[in-house]
Amino acid sequence: MRHWKPFVAQERTLFILSWGWRYAVAMAVIAYYKHLQEGDILVYLHDLQVLQSALQTGLLPWQDLLSFAPLPQAVSIQLWLYTQPRAYAFVLCLLPLWLLSGGIEPLFVAVVVGIGNVLLYRCFTSIKCYYPHLALPAFIALFLLPSMAIWTTPPLKESLVIPAIYYVYACLLHYCHRRRLAFVHFLGTGFVLFLLWKTKYYYFATLAPLVAACFVLCCRRLPKTALLILAVVIPAVFVYLLPFIHPNLSLHAFMAALWQNHRDIVRLSNPANVYPLPFDGHPGSLIQSVLPALFNALFRPFPWDGTLWAGLVLGTECLLPVAAMFFLLKKRKRLFSALPAYWWLLLLFIAGNAVLLGIAAPNISALSRYRLIYWALWWLLCASFIIPGKKDYK
Repeated sequence: MRHWKPFVAQERTLFILSWGWRYAVAMAVIAYYKHLQEGDILVYLHDLQVLQSALQTGLLPWQDLLSFAPLPQAVSIQLWLYTQPRAYAFVLCLLPLWLLSGGIEPLFVAVVVGIGNVLLYRCFTSIKCYYPHLALPAFIALFLLPSMAIWTTPPLKESLVIPAIYYVYACLLHYCHRRRLAFVHFLGTGFVLFLLWKTKYYYFATLAPLVAACFVLCCRRLPKTALLILAVVIPAVFVYLLPFIHPNLSLHAFMAALWQNHRDIVRLSNPANVYPLPFDGHPGSLIQSVLPALFNALFRPFPWDGTLWAGLVLGTECLLPVAAMFFLLKKRKRLFSALPAYWWLLLLFIAGNAVLLGIAAPNISALSRYRLIYWALWWLLCASFIIPGKKDYK
């Protein structure tokens, strides 16, 4: 008992400090975009205020909102995101938190940051439990990396979606080691996948096959060969069914969406912050763009890339993955032979997302935001290759 109390106190202190750090970053980012008078953050806050006012004045009945009925025109014309289904769905997810906070912006931000912090801290404690030697790199990756701190703290989609995804990673890590999962974790994983389907379908398209493959691969009841076959077949079948789950995930629609996103980001970006790619919307150019997009999404920006802010702030966190690759040139055989099957599955998941997001968002700032689905894991994996001490990946 004497050893337990100091441990609990340290954990509580670390959690509160991480919450305070993330809250300070969130308020600084919000202040920055208010100064510029632009950005998605201000759009979300505006629509939340409109919905709160409409509910308080009776212009928008509660039953209409809960039944997802079309909004009265007097309300819908004031909403900036009403014509964007995925963004508006996330506004509805934030609305209960906004109302519980009384429409007080600092309190609302504290609540959103707190929820995200709980989910990220769950991932941190899971990594620390199974890989104690990675506790410090895990804390840095989840809480202190500039891109994680900047994009997962203000009231954007990433503020809840990314921590929720890392909660799923924590559940998968627990399952891969214990071969069992509590019902509440199973339910939470299903809810996160549903949230992604509604708000970020392209994250759902890659995370759902990973979850299915992990559940199959870490099952002890089948021979190893059968498990490997199922771990490949089940995600492949799921990918085949994706067009029936979301219309944008058919091959033709996906290529069109990929090209439109790529083209719009290049058109609207500062040329200094753009990663040039040969992609022009055709399959041949897509193949040519795979390797440079993979490199950009895993190792860039460098400190000298782009504008001064982008290079210095976002480029510093890319130095460790670059250093890890030089280390792997010497130790690759010993390290790769030590990795269990689910680590290889994770590497495949990271590589697949890196290619798609590197092509869809060839911009330093946009890519640093989109790649958060794997970035902390990739950074942590690279850190595990170069930190001293015994490497135990089992």
